[in-house]
Amino acid sequence: MSGRRDNDDALLALGLQIAARLRDEDRADVRDSLNQLRESALRDLVICLAACVDVDQPPSVLLAWAGGTVPKPTRMRKPSNGTELRPCGTVAAYYRHRRRGEDPCPVCKEGMRPMWRRLSANRTARKRQWAQDTAAPAVTEAAPGIASQPAPTAGAPDGDAGPHRPPTEPRVTSIQEVCLV
Repeated sequence: MSGRRDNDDALLALGLQIAARLRDEDRADVRDSLNQLRESALRDLVICLAACVDVDQPPSVLLAWAGGTVPKPTRMRKPSNGTELRPCGTVAAYYRHRRRGEDPCPVCKEGMRPMWRRLSANRTARKRQWAQDTAAPAVTEAAPGIASQPAPTAGAPDGDAGPHRPPTEPRVTSIQEVCLV
């Protein structure tokens, strides 16, 4: 049993040495040194190194050494009420992928499509309503030599249905109307 333990220790030491070289040297140089290993030793090394991987980390964190910036660590909280995490294909799972720094899986992207469509439709409706609310009043054609007047807007007797007052509210034009004297 001691021989196997010594072999595992040697594989781990070799794996750590390769990991350090991979961060400091060119990948091609490391690959050349790995090509010198026997096939069975290479397989054992892969198994040993795979056992060292923290599988709870997203791929973006595990591969941060390869270049780019290291993403900020995320704290994944388990639901405190004992419920399970929402499965892929839900909005919650999509944002869970994003919080972990992962690209959302295709199932989660597909699950988000109805929400994206709804948000887009709401945004389009708001833009259309804003355009109608801020549109300039139509101008009636006047006879030659007479200035054109804006056309009356529905709901207001004098055509003033600005955004500050709904069109159904009557406009007070004199103090007598207010006091009813």
